[in-house]
This record gives sequence, structure tokens and C-alpha cells, in this order.
Amino acid sequence: MKKGISILAGLLLCALLLAGCGKKEAESADLVTVQFSCEGEGQIILGEEGEAVRESSLTLPEGQIITADVLAEEGWFFITWEKNGEEFSAAPGIRAEAEEGAVYTAVFGEGSGEASIDLSSLKTVEDLVRYTEEWDYTLFDGSFVYVFALDEIFYRAIAEVPAETEEAIAGLDLSDPLYNDKVNDLLMGLEVDRIENISAAIPSKEALDALTGKTGADLLDDGWYVAYGYDLETMQFYMNKGLFSYVVTFDGALENVDASGKFEELRPLRVLSVAYEGLGDAADLDVELEAVH
Repeated sequence: MKKGISILAGLLLCALLLAGCGKKEAESADLVTVQFSCEGEGQIILGEEGEAVRESSLTLPEGQIITADVLAEEGWFFITWEKNGEEFSAAPGIRAEAEEGAVYTAVFGEGSGEASIDLSSLKTVEDLVRYTEEWDYTLFDGSFVYVFALDEIFYRAIAEVPAETEEAIAGLDLSDPLYNDKVNDLLMGLEVDRIENISAAIPSKEALDALTGKTGADLLDDGWYVAYGYDLETMQFYMNKGLFSYVVTFDGALENVDASGKFEELRPLRVLSVAYEGLGDAADLDVELEAVH
């Protein structure tokens, strides 16, 4: 499946990616080898104007950021990026950091990337449970929200919950060993109002790059929040915004953060980078997506 590229092409790519870096800077930094490859039929574009290749081995200063995007061959679609065999990013465009021994693999699947079953056949919650792989669900503001994976794509199904059904669920005894079964019985017959392709709304690399240089205040005031942790050594914060979660790296240093969880200390700091991490709060119905059913 993997095809090599010429030594000359590899050298040209290295020259392109290192353009603008001073000789002294390159000599003072530790050089590391980073590899890029494809699994399935597709190509990788390294750098903003890089050549499309199937694989490449680059020697770069440690810590240098490499931009990479993907181009699927006809009859194939992009699934995910892997780093050293582990899932790295579902976004086609990434900012990869040069680390010794790092191997970034673009994974492609055969087909169009469309669902293998007719989404219009999923008419009730029972259909969703029976024919799809559940990722998460919740009852939220009069709606039943069900997120599922199908052919490596995430969808969000929404069913309106009648007031009498909500009242019946609220009246159940939480200590009842059959509580979950009784809730399911009340939900199974609900009709699916719409199904939305969540993966289609993953922000582009350009949109994330545009956040570089903004302040923590810009993010916090725009609805970003620290969702599930941080690392003060690397100044990486795991933040949610709308449907998705991100790793946001800030410039500066903090000795600690306020235990209140508001992270006001981030407000004056500048954003160095933002990387898509995965799905966040998929029940955020304020984010309107185009319905596919």
C-alpha cells in the first residue's frame, strides 16, 4: 500500500519546511527525525505549498511545528491521523510537532465516507439503538440527544421528548434496580426528528490557526472553557467550545490556578496553538448543523 518518494523530493520538502529558519537557530536546536506515511489510498501535503506525497522522512529542529493536510484518492476518504499507532486527530489538517521517533500516519478508508445504511431508515430511538454504535446520549431541555458512530463518522440524532414522557421519567425511583430499563422503555418509541453529521462541522486547520495570538480572555468570553484538565509544565489546557474539545497551548507560565475552575488566570495569556482533540459537548443544541435526515 505504501509507495516511496525520491530522495530529491524529500530534500526539496525539507528545504521548503526549513525556509526562513536561521542557520544559527537550526544549529543550536537538537535535530530529530519525523516520519509521515499513508495507510490506504491517499496523499499528504506537508507545508502550506508542499508537494503531495505518500510518505516522507524529515530531519528538523526539535519542537518545530509542521503543518500537514491530506488528499484522498478517488474512491477513498480520510478517516483519521495516528501518531505512533495511537489516534491523534480526526481533522484533515494538523499541526504536528517535531519529536524524535514521531510517526504520523494518515488513515484512509475505501468508499465515499457516506453512511453504509440509509439514515432515513432510523425513524425511532429504538432504530438508533438497534442499528448503530452508541457513543453517548443525554436528555437535554426537552430533547433526547443520541450521538453515534457509523463508518468512522459521528452523527447526532435528536428526538423531541413530550412533556408527559419527561414527567414519567422524573417520577421514576432512582434506587429501583430496573430504573434504566424503565427509562429505555419510555424512550424507545420516540420518533427521530433529525440526524446531523457532526464530523462535517470539525473546524479546519485555517480556522484553528486563526486563533493563534488571541488572548485567553478572547476565548473565555467566546464560550471556551477548561473541560477536563491541564498541564502547567507545557501550558496545555483541554478546553471545550460548542460540540468539540481542543488542546490549547498558551504562552507564559502559571504556578497554579484558582480552585474555582473559572481559569481567570488565562485571560492575559496569548494563544500559541489550538489543536482539535475530539467531540466535546455534543448535546449543545445551540450549535445548529445541517440535517442529513
